[in-house]
Amino acid sequence: MKERPLMAKTISAVFGIIMMVMGASCSSEKGRAARQADLEKSADENAETILNSSKGLWGEDRTIVLEEELSIGKEYGDESEMFRYIRGITFDVEDNLYVNDSYELVVKIYDEQGKFIKTFGREGGGPGEFETIDDIHWCRYDNLLYIPDRRNNRINQFSRDGKFIKAIKTRKFKIRVQRIDSFEDGKFMLSGIRFGGDFADYRIIVADHSLENIIVEYGEDFPIHSVGMDYFPNFADVGIISGTQLYYTSPSAYEITLFDQNLNKCKIIKKSHPKMFTPQYVRGFYSDFNGVENMAKVNGNYVVGVSYTNAKEIPLFQQKRELVNFVDNDKETSYQLDFFDVDFRFLASVKIPSERRLAGADSKGRLYFIENDPFPRIIRCVLKTKGIKIYSQALSSVR
Repeated sequence: MKERPLMAKTISAVFGIIMMVMGASCSSEKGRAARQADLEKSADENAETILNSSKGLWGEDRTIVLEEELSIGKEYGDESEMFRYIRGITFDVEDNLYVNDSYELVVKIYDEQGKFIKTFGREGGGPGEFETIDDIHWCRYDNLLYIPDRRNNRINQFSRDGKFIKAIKTRKFKIRVQRIDSFEDGKFMLSGIRFGGDFADYRIIVADHSLENIIVEYGEDFPIHSVGMDYFPNFADVGIISGTQLYYTSPSAYEITLFDQNLNKCKIIKKSHPKMFTPQYVRGFYSDFNGVENMAKVNGNYVVGVSYTNAKEIPLFQQKRELVNFVDNDKETSYQLDFFDVDFRFLASVKIPSERRLAGADSKGRLYFIENDPFPRIIRCVLKTKGIKIYSQALSSVR
């Protein structure tokens, strides 16, 4: 029996995810949707903007229940069943689960039933080793795993059984790659931080499948309360849906932006929300207080994970200790899943435990969540509405 090491206290973690979908909306709901969502042209490159109220179209007619059916991870036990900090997951074509333990700097593989298969990777700078693991992605195009290591300035490529193939240097991208995803034609999406003098910003890059050439890149500055230096908060989540569209979510507003592969804005989805606060950066300490943390698509419908701070207002902090004290002691966070139809009209929400984050969905539409408190584990849930279990075939690639 091995005791799990104590976890370091984290400030803000963003995970990314893929979703499962609910049944088609009836014709009467579409009529209500047309009245609720206001479609207009955005001044920003003529992207279509979709505005939603906070009231879902389903109202109280449907009850959403997440039923837990599998848990992987224990506080005490065999090493194969324990994690120190889970950063992200991905699935392959057989629904094998790959879990990224960013503190142990290893990846653990489990089959669809949650049976442990193997561990690969270790700390270091050699072949197949890591100094950081921020993301993990299975690429449907070539059936291989890609794991960025920003401190070693490279992306490691592995086979599905964890055999190291090669390391691809990333200095040419001039960012520290933290996120990776792929389009159905094999092109890659990369996201990460770029430093310059006394500022930092975040970029999205579309690269060819060799990860040698940049096709197009994009950057955006989000609002921030900053004391001490110029600093730009990251996209709350970045990914690819349906294999063809890239999206990012804002860290300071309920806003999702969709792009084509050339990073032209196509749609901006907004939803009213009573508690959205601007992130703050005070002398080396950063905290976002809310965010649309992830989005996924299955069978044409969408789900997003939303976190928010239960506070009526948040002051502009001038001292680092004031912000740290608020985050450690006064920042109470809630979390929910919001469901949208194929036209991005808001349907309904379901609240989940505040320590739980949506991480992805397998090909059967079963939802996977990450928990790191009180101990790290993966939870699989099925979605029920009116007592009917709903599975669906995933159309999108998953990280």
